[in-house]
Parts: sequence; C-alpha cells; structure tokens
Amino acid sequence: MVRPNKLGLVYISPQRVWTQEELDVFYKLFDSILFLNLENKLTLDDVRWLQEREFPKEKKVYFSVPADDKTDKFIRKNFTPDGFYYCHEALFTTLTPWKRFEEIRNLSTYYRAYGYEFIWIPCSFKKIYAPLAKLSIELLRPYFCTIYLQPNYYQKRYKRSHDNYLRTVNHCQKYGLGIEFEFDQNVFFGDKEMREKFRKRFIHQYHQMRKFKDVAFYCGYKELIALKRDHHDLYSLLIEI
Repeated sequence: MVRPNKLGLVYISPQRVWTQEELDVFYKLFDSILFLNLENKLTLDDVRWLQEREFPKEKKVYFSVPADDKTDKFIRKNFTPDGFYYCHEALFTTLTPWKRFEEIRNLSTYYRAYGYEFIWIPCSFKKIYAPLAKLSIELLRPYFCTIYLQPNYYQKRYKRSHDNYLRTVNHCQKYGLGIEFEFDQNVFFGDKEMREKFRKRFIHQYHQMRKFKDVAFYCGYKELIALKRDHHDLYSLLIEI
C-alpha cells in the first residue's frame, strides 16, 4: 500500500507565534505544511515572524491566499512556497458557489501561471452537502491541484460525524479527492467516554486514511505534544500513516 502524502495545517496570527520547537513537531509528522489564518486571508502581520524560523528543504510549504498584493509578494519572495490554499471552506449554501466561482478561477489562473499549486479543503458536514455540493466540487475541481474534503468539524460537535466520515470516504474515493481529519483538545483532555470514543474512531478511520493518496490534518500543538509525551498509540499511528 502506497503511503499517503500528509498535509499538516498550522494556524498562525500575530497572537499565535510558533516557536521553532513547536514547528519541528509538525515537520516530523507531516510531509507538507499549510500556514493559514482561520478567520481571514493572510496579512504581513501574520507571517513576518516566520522569517526567523527554519523550513526543512524536503518539506512542501503552502500558505493561505494573502489578503493583498504586498503580502503576496512578501510570501513568494521570502518563503518560496510550493502553493497556496483557498481559505473559504463552507461554500455549500444556495448561491455561494456561483458567487465565488470567478474568484476561484482567477486565483487559480494567477498562481498556476507562476508554477504554484492551488489547493482547497471544503467542508461536507452540513446537511446541504448533497447534489449542489457535489456539483460544485465537480465544476471547481479543474481549478485546484488537490482537493481535500472535510467530513467533520473536530470530533465533538456532531453525533453522526463518524457516519458522515464514512460517506465522505466513499465520495472521495469515487471522485479521486483527498480527505481531511480534525481533532482538538477535547479528545485528549475531555471526559473519559469522549476520549475512548475518539480513540476507537481514529483507529477505524486510520485504516480508511491509508487508502488515500492525499490526507490533511488539522489539530493543535498541545494535542500532538500530549500524544507524544504519553507514548500514545495514536501518535504512532499518525507517524505510520
């Protein structure tokens, strides 16, 4: 079985400046790193401090689409990124895909003309993920190098998130998409029942993830450190994926 390409998402902002030690944890686990601000497009204040950090040459580095030309030029000059990420994930409302179609097309044309990859992680956990959402992905996928479908927001918010995960797995395999997996502090520091549920779910989903060419992960540094410190079996699985 071919090992998937693992993309790790790293949240950055002027208030969240990562130390080199923290970033090294992500570099060890993932083949590629995506730097993004979850609330907005990236600004100079978000990325200036990254100049003082080291980037492993063998890792691919992506950035969320910048907020302006100045930030865009700064990122391309100082970090030689491999690609850029389209930051709007919840596209699946009645008219939104059509309103953003032109923006996606223009950004894709711009970045790919310079030789950059253009990637996207849309969500699929809402009920509206149905014919409209599937049609949207089919129409938009030519503009992206890789699409990772996000089946759940963390693990605690939706009781049926595991069922949705399995439906998403089937859809991704059918259409050749990558998949994303999310978890937060609740799966480690929450109540015992939640932790055990997550552990069983992750082990099952681990076997599903290994079937994919591209897998993305969104999680916190504290959660990864907790896994590593406690010699948790899930940390070993993350390395092996």
